[in-house]
Amino acid sequence: MVDENKQEKTWSPSYLREPQLLLRATAFHEAGHAVVGYRYGKFVRDNGIRIDFIRPGLGNCHTRGEYLFPLQQVGDSMMRGAQVKRLRSECIESLAGHAAEFRAMAIRKWVTLECPDTRRALELIKSVRECGEQTAMLELEWTYVPATRRMVRDQAIWQGIETVAKELLKADGFLSSDKANSILENTGVIQVSPTYWR
Repeated sequence: MVDENKQEKTWSPSYLREPQLLLRATAFHEAGHAVVGYRYGKFVRDNGIRIDFIRPGLGNCHTRGEYLFPLQQVGDSMMRGAQVKRLRSECIESLAGHAAEFRAMAIRKWVTLECPDTRRALELIKSVRECGEQTAMLELEWTYVPATRRMVRDQAIWQGIETVAKELLKADGFLSSDKANSILENTGVIQVSPTYWR
């Protein structure tokens, strides 16, 4: 017999059960990845931005990024500093989908622990910092989640996310990389180096 008090309870917002709202949430989620990735000097890869209509609530947006090395493998202190800043930009980009989705759907609670985006950010922190799960989770919750929320609240970033999400919905859930990058270049979002610390 399972003790209900010990069972892990997961919370899911009501819009996950409403197809049109779920479509909107997914569009904003993928737009969040695209715009924040663009902010850090990346572009959408060849497979573009896509909403998965077969598996509702899922989408796809990959940007070109840099490989991150464990800090212990980077000897020079300036290089280590740059690596930490790259880690920050990669984590913020990974979490930006949820931050944009939650803002668009007026969700205040941050619920991402089981999702691939959060797992990716946690694995990045663990590999670069060479730390355990608990330390990585604390860094994620106290550093990267607040930084991502601040990023998405930035007026230019948010307008860019709204523009990309609307274009994605108008295009029946698919933007080619050329179209997506063209939209990103016209959003007014200013690109910065991936090592930019915000």
